[in-house]
Amino acid sequence: AREIADSVIIGTEAGSMNLIRNAGSGISMSCDMLGGSILSSDESLRIPLPDLVKILNDFEIRDLILLDISRVGTKSGIDIDLIEEVVKTSVHPVLIGGGIRGMEDIEILKKIGVDGVLVGTAIHDRSIPLEMVK
Repeated sequence: AREIADSVIIGTEAGSMNLIRNAGSGISMSCDMLGGSILSSDESLRIPLPDLVKILNDFEIRDLILLDISRVGTKSGIDIDLIEEVVKTSVHPVLIGGGIRGMEDIEILKKIGVDGVLVGTAIHDRSIPLEMVK
């Protein structure tokens, strides 16, 4: 995959622990969440998120994406307590996606140490001004 892209993202939804082990260094890892649980067909990945983050700390990954699929496009808000725990646990930069309502959420995420956000709906409806992402 490195021949066609500078960045490779492996998501728990379609990935496996074996794939993560064999991917090499520099991948981005997306912990895909649905209803508060890790979404994966690999049973070894369907563990509490903080436990998975501890395991992923042993891998040389570029960053860790926490993507709450149940919140994508909803602007329903973020799970601050869970995100804070992930940031404290992870040795990797943490990116958050799903449920972000606007600039207030982004400011909260910055304060707790999140390194980046994935936003869509909040930009489309101008809750986050396009100028903020340039």
